[in-house]
Amino acid sequence: MHILFLFLFENIITQKLISLTKDDFMDLPKFVKDDSFLIPYLPAINMRICRYKEKEKDLTAKKNLTDFAGEYLWYGLHKTDDGWVIRDYAPN
Repeated sequence: MHILFLFLFENIITQKLISLTKDDFMDLPKFVKDDSFLIPYLPAINMRICRYKEKEKDLTAKKNLTDFAGEYLWYGLHKTDDGWVIRDYAPN
């Protein structure tokens, strides 16, 4: 069954590759254009890129990704001159 799935998946990818136009090629990520051996994996690559963009949008609702990544400096357990401070994120 697993081999049959791989065979069908490979045929679907091959059919999609035949129908790639010049505009489709221009939309390919640069690393796929540079490495043609990645073209068979284009559906998985596109899915991962879409999931990345969705997750970035979720994490950075009102700020950029750098600000989100720096929140570890504010939240958590920190030693100060007056003692220890613990801050936790509590959404509404």
